[in-house]
Amino acid sequence: MSGRLVCLASYPKSGNTWLRAMLSAWVQQDGSFDINAMSFGAHASRRDWIDAASGLRSGDFAPEEAALLRRETLGHIGGSPGALLFLKTHDANLPLADGQPVFRPAALRLALCPIRHPYDVALSLAHHLGRSDDLDGVVALMCDPAALLSPDEGDRFAQPLSDWSGNVRSWASTPRAHLFRYEDMLADPGLALRRAVRLCWPDDGDPDDARVARVVQETGFDRLRAQEAAHSFAERPPTAARFFRSGRAGGGGALAPELRRRLWAAHGEVMAHYGYHEDGATGPWHQG
Repeated sequence: MSGRLVCLASYPKSGNTWLRAMLSAWVQQDGSFDINAMSFGAHASRRDWIDAASGLRSGDFAPEEAALLRRETLGHIGGSPGALLFLKTHDANLPLADGQPVFRPAALRLALCPIRHPYDVALSLAHHLGRSDDLDGVVALMCDPAALLSPDEGDRFAQPLSDWSGNVRSWASTPRAHLFRYEDMLADPGLALRRAVRLCWPDDGDPDDARVARVVQETGFDRLRAQEAAHSFAERPPTAARFFRSGRAGGGGALAPELRRRLWAAHGEVMAHYGYHEDGATGPWHQG
């Protein structure tokens, strides 16, 4: 029997927060969705609640030991009785020092995994990290199997990203993981929401059409961007001018040809599998 953790897992800037916003608005039901009061606010990298749950100070441990402590704590939480616990994560679900993955299968009920054309990810991630003038370095990060997402402050665990392909493959091979292409979410957000709701709450029947339409309207990119402009967004890193920047697909085709060649050389096999073309376009993806 699977556990109660539901991971919203992705490489950064792939639609993770948008999918979380849609699910949060779905459970709120009152039409007052607020980006700074999302229902699913737990981040798998935050030390505070992991330390509280374990009764230990993860900062007192060496990084490899702290990663094992987090994994065991998440496993205990996920294996205990209770309601679904939604976690945002950018970790690749790869083996830790003891050979076991970051998220134990027995603790994981489900993983919802947005993916996005890596050319678009490169541009968006560069702005997110405050490195829009260092696209070369951002592309190098996306091609580095040992890449870590390590914040400057000490309130988070270092997140092992792997490279773009490694991150995607790690979740695609995880039991009960389901991938969502960002481009398909843009084309038909209602369809993506219906799929996610059915996966999370399979016993609730077919999602109501009016409720789906309301959530799609509440969490449209223009609405999210307007809320951030009016009230800021608590999750925006200090390196980013905006969290919700453009919300489009295909912009990564403007990357310099050399950067596109490097991304394709590193990730072409996985890109092609998911319908991502070398020229920056997105074609059909035949799931299954």
